[in-house]
Amino acid sequence: MTGEASEPAVVEFRDDEDGYIGWVRGNRGGWVINAGRNFAPSDGLRLHRAICDTIRARGTTYTSGDFVKVCSTDRAALVAWARRVEWVRGTAEPSTGCSACSP
Repeated sequence: MTGEASEPAVVEFRDDEDGYIGWVRGNRGGWVINAGRNFAPSDGLRLHRAICDTIRARGTTYTSGDFVKVCSTDRAALVAWARRVEWVRGTAEPSTGCSACSP
């Protein structure tokens, strides 16, 4: 045993509505980045609390079409992940918060 702490998990959901809904239900204190597969840099990324109604609205797609959800129980780990992943990096500052849930 090295005594090193493991990095908090960051989970990406693409075309996995059930997996995403299960994650937010099981991690109500967690964080979610709502990212677009084809977003322009001006559209950016949006950081949400897992309990935010804007990313849990019924009758909508969460991880299909243009959207991807990236989740973690650790906000700093999620923002760090977004800054180092190629398809996200350069899109926008990943810590831009949702105005509805004020993360």
